[in-house]
Amino acid sequence: MPILRQRITAAIVAVGDSVGLQAALLSLVLAASALLPIRGLGIETCWWHYLFGFNCPSCGLTRSFVSLAHGRVSDAFGYNWMGPPLFLGTVLVWADRIFRLSAHRPLLPYLETGEPFRLCCYVLFISWVARLLIFGGTA
Repeated sequence: MPILRQRITAAIVAVGDSVGLQAALLSLVLAASALLPIRGLGIETCWWHYLFGFNCPSCGLTRSFVSLAHGRVSDAFGYNWMGPPLFLGTVLVWADRIFRLSAHRPLLPYLETGEPFRLCCYVLFISWVARLLIFGGTA
């Protein structure tokens, strides 16, 4: 098992070190947001909600991203409060990675630290707890 763990860790580190792969993955996320239908696909995709019966920290993020890509800002906030800020962050990181590929230097050096990701995780968790307390996990 330790060998498998080492391989998985190496693969994750390789993605973290590859600006081109990051740009490609972020491009895929943004393109999917623009191409998916606003009403969704009509299937339950959250295993957390399926197993436990209440929303996970990221419930509604896909619908929020899709709404933003289609210009529906108020709908995006309704699906997940953190959707619009995370979408904006995704666009900023994508722009930084594209710039870095062409200019060979970062557009936003702050994105090189782990702080933006850590901050997003904290805020997403706090937002989730607030939604659980206010709406009982259904919003």
